[in-house]
Amino acid sequence: MRDSECCYSNTTDGPDLELEGRRLMEPLALPYPVRTRNVAFSVRKAIGRLSAVTRLHFRDVLTNIGDGWNPASSEFVAPHNGGYHFVFHAIGARTSDFTLALMKNGVYVVTAYGKLITYEHGSNSVFLELRSFDRIALELQEGAIYEHPGNEAYTTFTGFYLFST
Repeated sequence: MRDSECCYSNTTDGPDLELEGRRLMEPLALPYPVRTRNVAFSVRKAIGRLSAVTRLHFRDVLTNIGDGWNPASSEFVAPHNGGYHFVFHAIGARTSDFTLALMKNGVYVVTAYGKLITYEHGSNSVFLELRSFDRIALELQEGAIYEHPGNEAYTTFTGFYLFST
């Protein structure tokens, strides 16, 4: 069976889902239109002050689906209540350890740590339940991070919406 021969429908006049000629389920009938709430962002290349204590700012916005990322304030603002996943990475400078924290509404949630041994990498990820307008940002709390002087990017921050709550 080809993909085009099977479908889910939000009306009762669509075809049933079939596999090898057997009907597997009735068409999906919803009393309302289905709306997706796509939200995802990915930024890279920390700029400005790269030593503690500072909020990290990013040069490049790679993705900003749903407009949750605010480049001016360098923070993510949740457009919907729900579950979100965040991942961040950085490389420490040669001169010090570093602690990079993910902050929710100005309060510490998780950190990434890199120790003083030539450009150590630190990263972390977290799943959070957010309310609309909650704010997520990265704060360099100790030490310094390194960014390549050219176009290579060593610091990244990504987040996306998974489901509503």
